[in-house]
Amino acid sequence: MDMDWMSALQPPKTIVGYQVEGFRAHVEEYSVRYKSFLAQCYPQLAYSFQLLSAMVLSFPGAYIDLSPSPDNRLPINFDVIVSEIVPLLLCYYASAVLITVPNTIAIRLALLPITVWLAWRVGTGFYFDDPQFNHLNYGLGISILVIVMRAIEWTFRINPYRRVHKSDAQIELRSPREVLLEGFDLACNARGIGWCWGRNCIPSPLTPITSSFTVDTFLRMIGYLSIFDVIHTTLQFTGGLTSPVGASIYDPSLPPIPRYLRSTFLTFLTGLSVYTAVNTLYQFFTLIGVIIFRQNQSQWPPLFNSPIHATSLADYWGKRWHQLFRRNFLIIGGKPMHFLFGKIGGAFGVFLVSALLHDLGMWCMGRGMEFETVGVYFLIQGLGMVIEAAIEAQSGIKFSGRWGKLWVYAWVVPSANILSDAWHRRGLAGSTFIPDPIRPTHLAWLALSSVYQYINKL
Repeated sequence: MDMDWMSALQPPKTIVGYQVEGFRAHVEEYSVRYKSFLAQCYPQLAYSFQLLSAMVLSFPGAYIDLSPSPDNRLPINFDVIVSEIVPLLLCYYASAVLITVPNTIAIRLALLPITVWLAWRVGTGFYFDDPQFNHLNYGLGISILVIVMRAIEWTFRINPYRRVHKSDAQIELRSPREVLLEGFDLACNARGIGWCWGRNCIPSPLTPITSSFTVDTFLRMIGYLSIFDVIHTTLQFTGGLTSPVGASIYDPSLPPIPRYLRSTFLTFLTGLSVYTAVNTLYQFFTLIGVIIFRQNQSQWPPLFNSPIHATSLADYWGKRWHQLFRRNFLIIGGKPMHFLFGKIGGAFGVFLVSALLHDLGMWCMGRGMEFETVGVYFLIQGLGMVIEAAIEAQSGIKFSGRWGKLWVYAWVVPSANILSDAWHRRGLAGSTFIPDPIRPTHLAWLALSSVYQYINKL
């Protein structure tokens, strides 16, 4: 992208109906009033807000753009990592440390707007510029949104989080080193394993510990990686999805029924690729946690719980699919919507936040959002769970067995066509997940070619 930093960060002439100078005047007036309020009611927050407002008003690109263009982003390099991403991670880590310490809500309230501001800047201002690695931008977007959701939850919680195996006396006698290490564990702990808020973690963390755990984990990682590569290769060459530019899974040259059967097959492969890719990464981080950070093996239970055996949508989404974002969705969407609209609202609230997470994450791939497909897919899942609960309540019969499995497949897979197509039109399958020199299918092809050539020479 041929532009310098200053030109890329200049604010537009108008911002949601306000001129730039007028907008700054409004912010300055609001800042004076709000700082006065903080000084009277929450003096601990006044200095933090003063620092934040100074940062916002002094930065040359400091404006609120409710519809940023992905074309204005700058490539991620070492300087960006140091000056933009590291401060965000430090704020996130500080929030994780503070939520384990009593009487820190004022500091957490002061830290939250800074964290959100940094997250906004990183998410909308920078990207991985190599088209072959565009999938990293999707991961970047989702990671930033998860950081924001967790920071919000940690900020407004009154009581601190605590380890389940520690007494009150042990918590009070923690050394600074223990506090920092527990904050690091919490920041990296998506399911709350070993913490008071993760006691209902699914699957249960009480898994058997074997002496060969490390070797088994490594072999599982290699196995998932190989299966993922086979599925990815099949997707690329069966679906014609080899380019990072992207292509639709719908073949317009086919009649409607064969076209939809083909797209559904590609969608099923896409789901399998997500399953194997996430499992590969999880096995890798398991090795890091156990070998480098000396964590207990019971802190790394299986990520999935055999989703292929789900017999209802509640079983599939609530227990068998990965639960990495479960608490985020419940806290940010499920509980508020349940409070306002009851159980139905709670179900839709969870899937609404999931929809926004995946759609906003996809924005980072550079072609805007597409809520009418990505978002609608997850809302359809919420609708399915409401229908399922209504049928069970009226009939008194629970979804189970073969018919339950058929119901899950019929609801989850065909509707996923719209989600899968949105991903692939943005070049997800055409991205480079594994470099060719170490790609299992590439190595297998080279080995078979060598064997074939050797046989022909005999």
